[in-house]
Amino acid sequence: MGTPRLSTNTPAKGLFGSGIWRTRADSASALLLSVRYCIHARILYSRRMALKRMDNVGIVVDDLELTIDFFQELGLELEGRATIEGEWAGRVTGLAGQRVEIAMMRTPDGHSRLELSRFLTPPVVADHRNAPVNALGYLRVMFAVDDIDETLGRLRKRGAQLVGEVVRYQDSYLLCYIRGPEGLLIGLAQELD
Repeated sequence: MGTPRLSTNTPAKGLFGSGIWRTRADSASALLLSVRYCIHARILYSRRMALKRMDNVGIVVDDLELTIDFFQELGLELEGRATIEGEWAGRVTGLAGQRVEIAMMRTPDGHSRLELSRFLTPPVVADHRNAPVNALGYLRVMFAVDDIDETLGRLRKRGAQLVGEVVRYQDSYLLCYIRGPEGLLIGLAQELD
């Protein structure tokens, strides 16, 4: 049958229509090579695409206790607290000598988490808490709630302020943005029946 050869002349007709293979045998060999390549590429691609889930969203705060209380009032559960420090932590974040208090908050369904962090060292270098909704970068987290009015009532007692207004989106959702503790932007969505 022979080995596939690249044509240096005008391409001949083969199984692939006009192509670079000279004979049907060469075309069949090329097809086999193509299949092998596709299988190999699919294996590599599937290994690279081993994403399991989004584990958490990190929010840096100044008052950890106040923020924990606020998110507990919203309905998140405190999963745990820790102080993160040491050489290994700096290698992950690129901040040598860091010392951070964290609190992991979990949604009631157990699928989503917020990691609240208060940096003890190094000091915080930027403050994006009061950025408008069209600012670049990560900006807000949105939560699905059973009753948006009841949730707003509870959160207002913890200092939450409505950014705009509660809006009905088609016949699907009631939506709003609020500013929570330290100006954090939080979205609320109530699915309509």
